[in-house]
Amino acid sequence: MTRPPVEKPMKRTTLFLPQAYVEKIAAFTEASGLTFSDVVRRALDAYLEREAPKLIETASQLKQRRAGK
Repeated sequence: MTRPPVEKPMKRTTLFLPQAYVEKIAAFTEASGLTFSDVVRRALDAYLEREAPKLIETASQLKQRRAGK
């Protein structure tokens, strides 16, 4: 698997993950050749691609409802 291009600048972040997640990601990094960070970024990208539009729409609807529109 090829590594994705890295956007700069990046911000260092600390995550607290269940041990089971760490072990699964570590196994995936071994098999794929990707770094732990690459795997986490790809997973977040996929999640946000799928879920963010729904969340943004819901937030927008709530704002309109609260404003009485």
